[in-house]
Amino acid sequence: MSPATSGSAVRATVFSTTGTALAVVVHHLSFDQTPSWGRRLLAVSLAFLLLLPGCRRPSTPGSQLLMVLSAQAVISCCFATSGYVVEAGWIASVYHLVATLAVGCLLHSADSVLSRAVRLIAPPWRGLCAFLHRLLRPVPIPHVA
Repeated sequence: MSPATSGSAVRATVFSTTGTALAVVVHHLSFDQTPSWGRRLLAVSLAFLLLLPGCRRPSTPGSQLLMVLSAQAVISCCFATSGYVVEAGWIASVYHLVATLAVGCLLHSADSVLSRAVRLIAPPWRGLCAFLHRLLRPVPIPHVA
């Protein structure tokens, strides 16, 4: 697995897990109900598969919002098809939309900052690793006959 692919997988994992965990916690606190573990795992897995292609390239605010709206739709469908339905009306839909857009903007900002930090830290880190490799490599012992 290339570093770019593994980085994409890590980003998709973080986004899908965080989104599902946030949904479970908020619904538990708001409605005193939580979906089953099977539904939670299904939601995380489907969100991961949905988010992975979008995480392979640098995100723009538009693509980030599209990804979180898609993940919101997938997680909502997973929870709703399990019989876990909350009768909250249209206002809950508005809250979901606003919260999803806010989370998308925050994730885009965090992703941009972390990407810049990695780009700044990577060259000195590689240099330090190369230096330590040269410093700590085994010294060849001459063979005495």
